[in-house]
Amino acid sequence: MNETLRVQNLTLTIFEQTDAFEAIFYVFDVAITATKILSELHPIAFNCYSAGETTYLQYYEVIVEENGYNPKNYILNSIYNFGHIFDALRDSWLFVA
Repeated sequence: MNETLRVQNLTLTIFEQTDAFEAIFYVFDVAITATKILSELHPIAFNCYSAGETTYLQYYEVIVEENGYNPKNYILNSIYNFGHIFDALRDSWLFVA
């Protein structure tokens, strides 16, 4: 069943209840179903909105705080993983060409 139709049906049944506890149960059921719908939208909007800031803070943490502007880690990583880097560049070139 479509989640929006389920929220609509549950919302209408809240006002039909005579018992207060049943009405509270349906309110929480509507909240859970609405959360399922909104959870699919929130990561998209949140990540698009703060993607630049998140990316900057991640690189700042790795480059400045963890490595302390030390180029040794990057040079050694480039040397030891040169085969992987070369294969990735070659595959990219062959894909484009």
